[in-house]
Amino acid sequence: MTISVHVDAIRQKRPSPNFYEKHDEATFHSSAEVLKFMVEDPDGENIIRAALEERFKKSPAFKRYSRCRSIIRDSPCFKKYRSSIGSEEVHRLAKEVATGKSVSSPQISLLNGLSLEIQNSKTEFAEGQTVFHGTSREDASGLYMSPMPSFLSTTLSIQVAYWHAKKRAKPVVCTNKFQNTPLVLELELSEPLNGFFAPAGKLQEYEILFDRYLKVTPSGSSVSLSNGTILQKAKLQKA
Repeated sequence: MTISVHVDAIRQKRPSPNFYEKHDEATFHSSAEVLKFMVEDPDGENIIRAALEERFKKSPAFKRYSRCRSIIRDSPCFKKYRSSIGSEEVHRLAKEVATGKSVSSPQISLLNGLSLEIQNSKTEFAEGQTVFHGTSREDASGLYMSPMPSFLSTTLSIQVAYWHAKKRAKPVVCTNKFQNTPLVLELELSEPLNGFFAPAGKLQEYEILFDRYLKVTPSGSSVSLSNGTILQKAKLQKA
C-alpha cells in the first residue's frame, strides 16, 4: 500500500500556499505506516480517509467493482443485515447454527438467503486483493476457526477497519486507552472470492461481505502500535 497525501493542505481543508512543495507531502509504503500515522497524529484518520477516497476515485479496480456490484434494494437479506441491529443478529445466528443450536425457519432462511445473495453477487474479488477487518483481539477467536462459523465483514479502507477496531476495543473516555486490544487484520485473498460490495452508506464504509465457511491464516509477525493497536497480516481463502 503506497499512499501520498498533502498533509498540511488536508488539515487546513484548502491548499496551503506551498501545497505542492515536497515537505507538505507524506508517503506511506505499507499498511503499518498508515496505521502508525493514524494512531499518532490527531488528524491522521481524516487525512487518510480523504487520501483513500481520492485513490478509490482513480482506481480502475474500484470502478469495476462499483459498476458490477449488486443493488442493495434488490437484495432483501443483505438489506436486513445492513439494518441497525441486523449484522449483530446475523452473526449471532450463524454462530449458533455452527454449534448445532436450533434456530427458527425464518432465521435459517435469512442466513441461507444472505449466503445466496453473496454467492450470486456480480462482484468477484481477485486473488491478491487486500481487504481489512477491524475488531478487538478478545473478540477475534472465531476468525481463526476453520471454517469460520459466520460471515466476514471487511472493507477496502484501513481507516474504516481501524475505526471498528477501536469501537470493538471499548475506548476509555478522555484517554487514548482501551479496555481491550484493537486489532486490524490485513487480509490478502489467496483465491478469487465473491463478495457483496456495498461501498456507500451513511458512513461510507467500502464494505465487502464474504460468505460463511472461509479460512483466515495469519502470515508473518504482527505489529504493535503505541496505543496498543495490533496489525496482523493474514491470508483469506475458502476452508
